[in-house]
Amino acid sequence: MYEEGRGVPRDDQLAVHWFRKAAEQGNASGQNNLGWMYKEGRGVPKDDRLAVQWFRKAAEQGLADGQNNLGWMYAEGQGVPKDDRLAVQWYRKAAEQGHAAGQSNLYLRYPEVWFAERWKTEAEQGDAEAQRRVGNAYRFGNSGFPQDYEKAAYWLRLAAEQGNVEARDDLGSLYGSLGFKYDQGEDVEQDDEMAVYWYKRAAELGDATSALMLYLKGTSIN
Repeated sequence: MYEEGRGVPRDDQLAVHWFRKAAEQGNASGQNNLGWMYKEGRGVPKDDRLAVQWFRKAAEQGLADGQNNLGWMYAEGQGVPKDDRLAVQWYRKAAEQGHAAGQSNLYLRYPEVWFAERWKTEAEQGDAEAQRRVGNAYRFGNSGFPQDYEKAAYWLRLAAEQGNVEARDDLGSLYGSLGFKYDQGEDVEQDDEMAVYWYKRAAELGDATSALMLYLKGTSIN
């Protein structure tokens, strides 16, 4: 009431007083509102660090407004170091509750993540092209997905089994890159046996480079 001047003269200091009382009793809306007053410098000196502190308390209680506001602070690097991963995490939590601003912020600021989440849903429903996209997102560690070759192979294989030719080629390329890693000892211990294993799997899917590597090693596909 005091913040907006509804029924009483607008008084930011009194608004802060009552928001603080609610916040200190663990009221999530009070915590979020107090954080907002610190962010805007209304009734208190502007302090982004304290704004983040109160937004976090509200967000951790599941308040979508607090989650969206905390996501904003991470996205902007206000009161905390800029961190897109955490921004996405909090925007997503708000968005999953149907919070319009959280959904909008996730879509406008991180469209690749927004689309990737749609792909994941469609992939789980059996859409082959979505499975291919998710597989490649895991393969390269982008669009909000951690790099995970096992999950990449899983989704690419599902798509390939449905006849998605590009997924089959991508799976062959993935296997070939794994063969190369073992061949060169890149991020893994050098292992010729494992290199040949992955090159063979890649070559069976038509990966020409892997077939060449097998030839150079004096090994056939069979």
